Amino acid sequence: MAGEPDDGGVRGQLREIRGDIAELRQDIREIRTVQDKHTLQFEFLAERVEMLREATLTSVGIAIESTAREKRLEAMFAELIQRVEKLEKAK
Repeated sequence: MAGEPDDGGVRGQLREIRGDIAELRQDIREIRTVQDKHTLQFEFLAERVEMLREATLTSVGIAIESTAREKRLEAMFAELIQRVEKLEKAK
């Protein structure tokens, strides 16, 4: 009656709460699975970006080195031309 506890209602609510908790746990497991997949994908992308960065720096470095080498060769060639001209004038 009014003074007696409603055990059936409380037990029913507890069952519902436990069911909700079980569903939430399953949702959390699924979210963790998706999160793990995303983590792996981000790690792969981070490695790929690092590889591309290194390749770009290497390419730029090679281009710079090539340009510097070309300038040195041009200077040496110009110097040799001057030396040959001096030798020809000295004859």
